Amino acid sequence: MPRLKDAAAALSKQWEEHKVKKIYLAIVPTADIPPVGQVKHYLTYDNKLNITYTNDEPKVGADEAILDYQVLQQLDNFMVLRIDLITGRKHQIRAQLAALGVPIRGDIKYGSKRTNPDGAIDLHAYKLHFQHPAKLEYKKIIAPLPEESLWQHVDHEVIKGI
Repeated sequence: MPRLKDAAAALSKQWEEHKVKKIYLAIVPTADIPPVGQVKHYLTYDNKLNITYTNDEPKVGADEAILDYQVLQQLDNFMVLRIDLITGRKHQIRAQLAALGVPIRGDIKYGSKRTNPDGAIDLHAYKLHFQHPAKLEYKKIIAPLPEESLWQHVDHEVIKGI
C-alpha cells in the first residue's frame, strides 16, 4: 500500500502544479473567430446558481483563467475546437467559450440555443499527458469520441496527431 500512496501523492502533486496536460475537444457553432487563439478571463463562481462568470479585467475574488484553442474542423453549422487548458477552473471552458461567442453545443446554461437529444454537452476530455510516478516516463490516456451522431463526423485523421 505505501507505493500506491506515494504514486497517488505524486500524481496529485502534478495536478496541483498544472503539470498534467489536458486536451479537450468541443463542438461549437460556426463563428468568425481566429483559427488559433488564447483566451484569458478572470472567473467568479456563483455557488447558488452553479454558474461561472467571466470578467475581462481582474476583480476581487476572481481567479485568472487561460486556455488555448484551435479550430480543427468545420461540420456544417458547427466547428470542432481543440482546447488546451493552461489553468483549470470550474466551468472554465464552458464560460470562456460562451464569452468568445461560441457556446458549446447543447450547453444551454452557457448560451447554446438548444439541448442535445441525450442531454449532454459536446465537450469531450480527449487526452491526458502525465508523468508516470514510478517509471518517470510520460504517459497519455486517450478517450474515444462519444457515440453521439455529430461526433461521428469528426475526421479522425485531424485529431490523430493531437
